[in-house]
This record gives sequence, C-alpha cells and structure tokens, in this order.
Amino acid sequence: MFGPNGPLPSVQVATTGGVASAATTTVTPPPQDVVTGVLAYSYSIQINFTAPGSPVPGSFQGTLVVSWPDGGPVSVPLAGTTAQLTAITGSQPIALIAGGQASSVPVQIGYYSNDPTTIEVIAVPDPATPPADLSFGVAEVQLLPLRLQVPGQPPQLVTYRTATLTLTVSADSTAELGTQVVYFSVSTPQFPNIYTPTLKVTFNILPVTVMIQNKLTGHVIDIQGNSTANGAPLDAYHAKLGSGENSTNQQWQFLPDPAGSGHYIIQNPFTLQAIGIKGNSTTDGALLGAYNINADSGEDWSGQIWQLIPDPAGSGYYFIQNMLTGNVIDIAHNSTADGAALDAFPLKLFGNDNQLWAPLNGDFPPAVDMVQPSVRPGSNNNYFLWNGNCPAPTNLTGLKLIMHVTSDLVSANGFSLQWNGWGLANATVIWQQYQLLVGADGKMQCSIENWPGATVNVVTTPSGTYPVVTTGPNAVGFVDAFFPLQPTIPSGTLPGGYSVEIELYNDTAGNIIGAQFTVLNQGNVVAQTTQEIQNLNLALAPGSPTNINVPSSLLAPIVGFQVALVGYDNSRQANFMSGLGKITVTSATPLTPIANLAPCMWNGGTAESSNIVYSQLPANPSQTMFQSFGSLNAMVMDIQGDAEFVVTGVGFFPNDPLTLAYVLTGGGSGFSEDDSASCVAAGDSSFSCTIHPPNYPGPAFATGTVSSFSVTVRDQHGDYATASCQVNGEGRITNFQRGQSSST
Repeated sequence: MFGPNGPLPSVQVATTGGVASAATTTVTPPPQDVVTGVLAYSYSIQINFTAPGSPVPGSFQGTLVVSWPDGGPVSVPLAGTTAQLTAITGSQPIALIAGGQASSVPVQIGYYSNDPTTIEVIAVPDPATPPADLSFGVAEVQLLPLRLQVPGQPPQLVTYRTATLTLTVSADSTAELGTQVVYFSVSTPQFPNIYTPTLKVTFNILPVTVMIQNKLTGHVIDIQGNSTANGAPLDAYHAKLGSGENSTNQQWQFLPDPAGSGHYIIQNPFTLQAIGIKGNSTTDGALLGAYNINADSGEDWSGQIWQLIPDPAGSGYYFIQNMLTGNVIDIAHNSTADGAALDAFPLKLFGNDNQLWAPLNGDFPPAVDMVQPSVRPGSNNNYFLWNGNCPAPTNLTGLKLIMHVTSDLVSANGFSLQWNGWGLANATVIWQQYQLLVGADGKMQCSIENWPGATVNVVTTPSGTYPVVTTGPNAVGFVDAFFPLQPTIPSGTLPGGYSVEIELYNDTAGNIIGAQFTVLNQGNVVAQTTQEIQNLNLALAPGSPTNINVPSSLLAPIVGFQVALVGYDNSRQANFMSGLGKITVTSATPLTPIANLAPCMWNGGTAESSNIVYSQLPANPSQTMFQSFGSLNAMVMDIQGDAEFVVTGVGFFPNDPLTLAYVLTGGGSGFSEDDSASCVAAGDSSFSCTIHPPNYPGPAFATGTVSSFSVTVRDQHGDYATASCQVNGEGRITNFQRGQSSST
C-alpha cells in the first residue's frame, strides 16, 4: 500500500461486511524503501474468515477497511472460499458398541485450495457439547494445490475438489445406551475454533457383543455370507478372529424381551436383526435365520425369544432354548462342516455337544435357575408342577399335555404315558390319573382313574349310597375307565414323529369334568376320543351296581401334577430299548416345578417304573413347560488295549460314578485275578474307563496262551452292563462279547 504523504506510522485494519466476525489489527510499517523514486510501504496483512452461513463450497465476500492517521479510510473488497463437510456416507444410525471396538465413519469433504492446507473433521458444539462418553479419532487430509497441465497452455489451477477420509468413533463402556446425536464440521489445526456449517450424525450406542461358540465344532453362530437380507440363513462357521477379518456377522447381543418375560432377543447390532425360527415353525429341525425384530412392528416375536439353560453335566456350556417351541439352537445333523446350517431341535439328553454353546470374546447374560432335585429325574420320579403355597394352592386349569416322540419309543412289554394329578391330602378325591397305554401287542387305549382318600368308605349318588374299597389289594378308584384307540401301531412302539395329546376340561369351579385324548402321526390325527367324567360309571365295591354314573359331587380339581413315562400297569417296569422326545405342558395359570410333593398334597404316587430319564426344569414360573426325555440303556460297546483294558460304552447317567468289577484268567497258568476300578460317566452318558490289572502282562498271562477277561460296569442306581473278551497268543484282544445289561 502506498501512502501519499510519506511514511505511515500505523495502519488500522478491520474486517466488516458479510463476515461472521470482525477484528481490528494495528500494523506497524516496515523500513522505508524507494521504488522508481517514490516512497513505497509494503504491509503483509493476514485476514482469517469464519465460515459463512450459506452452503459451501461457494464464495463469500467481505470488505477490508484501511485507515491511517492523516488519511483514509480506504475500502478494499475481498472474496474467499473454504472447505465443507459435504456427506456422511453409509446408513444411519451408526452402531457403536459400548466398550467395544471403534466404528469407522466414511466422510466426504469438498474444498477450494490455492495453498497447502490441512483440513480435519471435528465434533463441534452445535447446539450442545459432544457427548463425553464418545471418543473421536483424528481424521485429516493435507490439501495441496492441483494444477492441470493442458498442452500448449499455461498450467490451470483446479480450485474445487473433493476428498474422502475415515473418522473413527468409539463409545466408553459406561456410555449411555440408545441414540446419541453429534454434529461434525471441518476445521484447520491453525485455527481450531473456526469451523464450517455442520452435518448431523446419529449414533446408536449398543450393549457389548459376544460370539456364540459351539462345543462340538468350536464354530460360532454366523449370518451366512454377511447377508443383511431379512431372513438370511444362520450357520456354524469358524470364528473370524484374524486381523482384517470382518466379524460383524458373528457378533450378537442379548436384549431383554420387551414383554418383560426375563428372556432375551439375540440381536446382531450391525444388521439390527435377531435370531429367529423361520416362519415361527414348531416343526423339529426348522431352520434359523436373522430376521427383523417382530417386536418392533407388533408382530408375534415368540420365535425370537430365547433363554439360557446351563448344561447339567457342568461343562460350562449352555443350551439356548426358544420360548415358542422349547427347541434349542442345534447344528443340523451334528455336522462339523464349516457353514453347517443351524436349526431348532428338541434338547437332547445325550450326545448333545452340537446343542451346547459358550461365549467367545465376551460373556453371556444370566442363565435361568434350574430346580436341583436330590436324585436324577427319571422313571416315576419326575418333577411336580403346581401353583401356590400350602395350605391352599391354586386349582390348576386349562391344562394340556403334549408328548412328541423324536426317536422310536420301544418297550417290548409295553408302556404308559401317565398324567398324574394331586388333590389336597384331606380332599374327597386325592388323585386323578389320565393316561395313554401302548401294549406289547401294539394296541392303544386311554384311561381315566380318580381315587378317593383313604377315609372315604361310601359315595352318595342320586340313586343311593354305595360302598367303595379304598385300601388293600382290591382297592380301586371312583373312576376306573378304559377306552380303546385305533389303529394298532407296531408292537410296543410309538414311532418317531408320533405325538400324544391329553387335554383336560374344567368347570367354573376348577373341577376337571373331562378329557380329550389324541394320537397324531406327523401332525395328522390317527386316533382321538373325548370323555366326560359324569358319563362314566362309578367303580364300586363288589356286589354294587355297575351302571351308576359319577355324580357332580365327585368332580374335583387338581393342585399339582406329575408326568411319567413308565410301565404298562400293575407296578410293571418298562425297559425301553430306545426313545427320545419332548414333553410340553401348558396351563392357564403359571406352573412352578418342585422336586418333592408339597406337604398339603396327598402323599402317594404311581407304582409303575421305567429306565426313562428327564431333563431338568427351570425354577421360574411359566404357563408353558418344556422337558426332554430319553431312555438310558447301559451297554459296553468295546474293549481295547495292550498292557491295559480300555472299556467303553454308553447309557449311564451323565457324571455318575461307575465301578468296574473284572475277572482276568490266564489260559496257560489258570491264574485268576479279580479286582475293581472306578471312573465317571461323561456328560453325554458315555464312558471310557481304563483297567490296569497289577499282574498283567506278566508270567501268569504268558505269551502264546489265551487269557479271558470279563467286566461288569455298575452305577450307584443299580444300572449295569457286562461284557467279555479274550486275549490271544499274540496279546491282542479278540472275541468281544456284549453281555447282559439292566437300566432301572
């Protein structure tokens, strides 16, 4: 700038006119210089503009006002441009895991640059200070002038360009869950308090995630192909733990059921979809997928609600059980292949490693508490279900029992499914029994039996008063009615795919007034009968009439019940050779399982028994209870070894201690050694026990002679299995023979 009257002592500079802020600066003249005989004064003035209110890129204008003591002011028009955050790419809200890994946010900026400049993306207070529980990484770019060289022309400066960079954002472990809004802008490190118009970004702060790993394969629950489609299939896939691997499709979080059931929705936070059963199917083996959460749209979400059940074998793994079907997350067909499909299948009591899951890189939420009986649930010693407290528990109404067979239920001497209901100990009717019986000949029938208390000697009906026999070998219930069902099924067998349903009907007082019995094959009805108790004849003492109907005064409620899969009748034991399945009971009132009869109930029960065992039940009350059952068949499968005998088999209750009594006889010497060893059954009911006879091998069992070995494996419940083999002249085990076995 040139002063007309000599040196300028100072210059006052102000920025005004359309600029967001104004400042006044005093500039001291530099040393005098002479150019072409004229005094010249040169000033270097730097003016910083804050961002305009209008969108950028674009230009904005201002005015430089210069004055000096004996002259001015002089106005100089100014114009400028800046950089701006133009887009946040990708969908919002952006998922952030509280305490988890940072998420990458791709951002795009547009800018004018005539000089080298560093531009960074920052979170700004617009209108509020950015949340303190969010952390932002550095995202900056070095802007350099770009000159376009066109042949034959001077270089042309390209002023407007775009750049894409990545901002990392993370949430503290204590971050408030839910939606948080942050405003972002661009700035430059030289002037950190100056920024351009902002863009709003919404984050969804989510709970910590976990991988869900299978016990059989070590694979984790995975959304097939990283798909984000609604209903994308789920599979069991190797855990993506390597650097650079995208594991977002293997991350899950357990969200509380919005209905307040205490169970969980298992959601992938990146797709916002949850593990669900395809079509809410109740079919065994229904496939699983990642579905939009039905609770958000008001649809039925029961196929997306799960609970964690601890492995009773104490492995530290869990079953993940669906609350619609009672089935659990299962690797289909026990496949160990990478990418094997996941389905919902009945909980298996044995060989269930493909259904057991544990957290990987995280923790599961609390599992349900289980009722721990003093002895294993089995035979006629199953849980009792009731609602209430003594002395006046609630009458149970709206009851329905479904027994679904997944593997042929076979007993050579027949069996019965008993639904045994208890009344109060001082009631007229203390016990009611509703059962389906499958004979050794394959014929089916159902029955209703109602039993009076021991102090009841007579019953009064509209036609008179009659004696009853309540004690002794000739005791019989008020009602002792049997009804044949057609068609006949294979001898002593209820095939896999069959179901039995028993539904009880109540009057307004809660008394049971009738029952419907249904047998289905693959969901199709093959036999059904409905019986009203008042249409049945009373079972009276010998010599009494046989055609007296049950009066309404003998209709009664039940306050608790037990389900038992046992012998056919008359204290018989059913020795099941095979059988697996699931029992489902529903009730109009919540049911609570207890391990022993309540003191206000009649103290008695069924005399039939079997080698069936049942799964544990959760302690929390529910209107629906699911329980798996299976037959225990003790069996020695093989004997192997060289300088020892390794005895393997199946069919003992998980984690039970076993005793192996053996006899080893030398063929040449006649020397005999008998002793015992001990081991423990595995969690899947199998066992592998090693016996080290102290004198074997040795002179008493000389090479070249044949020795014999026999063993009996026994548990603490009386179950046992026997087997034998020989050791040939070369010391190899031969001639394995499976012997007798018994399962109580």
